Amino acid sequence: MSFSAVLIKNNLFHSSNALGTQQLNTMKTSTTISIPVTDSTPKQWTHETLHPATTSARWEFRIDGKPSGLSADRAWISFLRLRDVIVCEALLVDGEKILGSSRSVLAVDWKNWNRHQKNVSLRLHFLKTLIESRSNQTGSVTDAPTRRSRLSWFARGLWFLRKVMAKVESVLWSEKWQIEISNTEKRWILEGDGKNFVADTFPVVEAGRQYVFYENYLDDKKKGVLEAREFRPDSGFGPSFPVLETPYHLSYPYVWSFEGEWFMVPETSQNRTVDLYKALEFPHRWTLVKTLLPDIRAVDSSLLFYQGRWWLFASVADDARGSTTDSLHLFFTDDFRTGKWTPHPLNPIVQDVRSARPAGRPFIRDGKLYRPAQDCSVRYGYAVRIQEVLELTESTYQERDGEVLRPRSGTFGIHTYNTEGGWTFADSIVRKRKS
Repeated sequence: MSFSAVLIKNNLFHSSNALGTQQLNTMKTSTTISIPVTDSTPKQWTHETLHPATTSARWEFRIDGKPSGLSADRAWISFLRLRDVIVCEALLVDGEKILGSSRSVLAVDWKNWNRHQKNVSLRLHFLKTLIESRSNQTGSVTDAPTRRSRLSWFARGLWFLRKVMAKVESVLWSEKWQIEISNTEKRWILEGDGKNFVADTFPVVEAGRQYVFYENYLDDKKKGVLEAREFRPDSGFGPSFPVLETPYHLSYPYVWSFEGEWFMVPETSQNRTVDLYKALEFPHRWTLVKTLLPDIRAVDSSLLFYQGRWWLFASVADDARGSTTDSLHLFFTDDFRTGKWTPHPLNPIVQDVRSARPAGRPFIRDGKLYRPAQDCSVRYGYAVRIQEVLELTESTYQERDGEVLRPRSGTFGIHTYNTEGGWTFADSIVRKRKS
């Protein structure tokens, strides 16, 4: 399999709202418009204070802050406003007292109007169930009698126009992921061969040699396999070699070293597992050690040892919608090799398409913990947010928005971000005119 590597002197991507850490110093400031954020408070969507059950409790549902019913009859408003996200809220109230609440930020589905409305309705039901499970109480459901506005037909027209434009783009252009490695002076690019593409890059160093693990998506097999290469800052990429292939799709090779041994948790969501692999002969030969989480559709699992515990972040499809971009779950254990993983009581700890799905290794800088997260509001893999974790315990979790890394000029997405040895390892989407 052949690849092309190109050296370009430029930075990797645009960034804004500078974090001020050494790890992010290689990024230059951009004046691009920020993605809308509903507030700057720490993200912890469900109220911790839950009151005793009452007979007068009732449910309220809101879409973008306006009253709605469980049927999501106000979902069309997101089309009218040409917004990329929609905020769903469920509240259990008694008079003016809020007994419990939860909210979720979803991406607007511009491809299918009916699916968009169904997705919003299902999420409202999910939020209602989530509050009930945490508060052990319920209330009467008042499906707000909102009438279909004539403006909804205008919204449908906007949706149809946007859908046509997307179809025209897909006919004229093809998109592929590629790997980009950069510092303040250089940028190396690794492209897939033919219709194949490469993404999800994870760097490691062993015996003074730097390796890059990544997904190579094979178009003829319609699945990803894991490969690696040696990366040399002066000359670029060495030859590729296979790391792991299974009958099902693999991606996101999360590799780390612990007590002299190398481990890997790749994405195996198509197999409905989160699996742990161990290197028999690093970096070429790996063997399956155990299944960490069975019967779960989890993507981009990212492990972290922090304050005496092992933590596992993963985006989980946790309702009938099946979305893997807007619900972050957290698990913890004492020993990732032998221990049982316990779900965090606040799962899902983040319900926001702009910051839920993991995008690389969590890291500590200047005593603060940060978590790279995908922003899939505009499109899948549009940008990366560097979330600051404010509180991480077995019973609590809080984070707030930080640096936003947007695709550089000429590219249309970035969904993995790691650093090693003064280099930034990421991926990007490029478009090429179809012949």
